[in-house]
Amino acid sequence: MPGFDEPQRKPQREEKPNLVAYWTVAALVGIVLAISIKVLAVKTYIVTTDNMKNTIHRGDMILVEHLGKAKVAERGEVLCFRYPAESSQYRLGRAVARGGDIIEIVNKDLYVNGRMVVSRRDVVFLDPLIKEDPFSLRDNFGPFEVPANNYFILGDNRDHSIDSRSYGPLRYDYVLGKPLFVYFSWKPDSRAPKLNSIIDLPEVLIYNIMNIFDRLGLDRIGTPIR
Repeated sequence: MPGFDEPQRKPQREEKPNLVAYWTVAALVGIVLAISIKVLAVKTYIVTTDNMKNTIHRGDMILVEHLGKAKVAERGEVLCFRYPAESSQYRLGRAVARGGDIIEIVNKDLYVNGRMVVSRRDVVFLDPLIKEDPFSLRDNFGPFEVPANNYFILGDNRDHSIDSRSYGPLRYDYVLGKPLFVYFSWKPDSRAPKLNSIIDLPEVLIYNIMNIFDRLGLDRIGTPIR
C-alpha cells in the first residue's frame, strides 16, 4: 500500500567456522592417511651403510614403495631388502641380474648374459688396483647362473660393498620394496656425542643445534633414487 514501509529485516549473522572441529577432522584425516601410507604403500628407512655410495648416502632417510609379490624388479633397479645374513636387518643394493641370468665380473667389469654392462655414473671404484687374491670375489667373479626367483645384488660402492658376491643371490621374497627418494638427510659425525642415557641428552642436543647446518643434508632432500 502507498506510504506503507516494509519492516526492516534484521541482518543475518555470518556464521563463523568451527575451527576446533575443522582442525580436529583435518588432524584425524592426516593421521589416517599417514598410517595408511605407512602400512599399505610406503615405508621409511634410514641408510646406515655406504654400500650404495654415491647413489645413496649414509644418513639419508628414504621412502620405499612396497612391491607386490607378483612384481619382479627390472635389471638395474635399486631395491630395499631384508639382509640375508641377518633377516631382522635391511640393506640396499642394485639388482643387476635376475633368475636365469648368467653373471660374470672380469677385472671389475660386469657382464650379464655375455654382454658388458656399462657402469652408471653413480657407481664408484675407490680402489684402482685389481685384487689378485684367488680367494677374493671382489674384482673377478663367476660365471654364475642366478637361481630362479632370485636377484644378484651389487652395491654402487663396488670396492667396499657387502652384496651378492659375499652373501649369495637374494630371494625375491626378501625384497621389501623400491626406494623412491630421500625425504630427509642427517650427515654422520664421528665427533658427535652418543646418547647412552638420559644424562647425555643435554650434551647431544647442544652439539647438534650448534652443528645443525653441517649435519643437515638439505642438498639431499628430494633426491630421486634411480
